[in-house]
Amino acid sequence: MKNIKEKAGESPIMPYLGVNLSDLTFTEDGNPTYVPSGIEGVTAINFSKFRLVSKILANILLFQKMPYDFKIEPKTYAWLRKGIPTCDDNEMYELSKQCEPSNRTGGTVTSVDQVKNN
Repeated sequence: MKNIKEKAGESPIMPYLGVNLSDLTFTEDGNPTYVPSGIEGVTAINFSKFRLVSKILANILLFQKMPYDFKIEPKTYAWLRKGIPTCDDNEMYELSKQCEPSNRTGGTVTSVDQVKNN
C-alpha cells in the first residue's frame, strides 16, 4: 500500500473500492460504537473504531487528489453523446431466446449483432 500511496502523488490512480468497502464493513460490524467507560451505567464513544474508519476514508480520498487528464476521442465522444442503443424488456427477452434457444438443437448464435442482422 505504501508504494501505491507514493505513486498517488505522481499521477491519478483509480483504487479498487471493493477492498475499501470490505474494510469499512468489517470495521463497522466488528467494532462496537460505544464501549464501557469504567463508570457504572455510562458508556463512551469508541474512538478507536472511528480512527479506523477515518484511516480508510483518508486512503480513498488520497487517490482522488490528482485530476484525470482524459483526452477526448471524437468517435467515442460522439457515440456517447448520441446515446447508447437500448432495448426494452420484451426485445431483450426475444434476443436472449434467439442467442440461447431452449431446445439446443438449432445452431448457436455468438452475438446480438448476428440476431439483429437476421
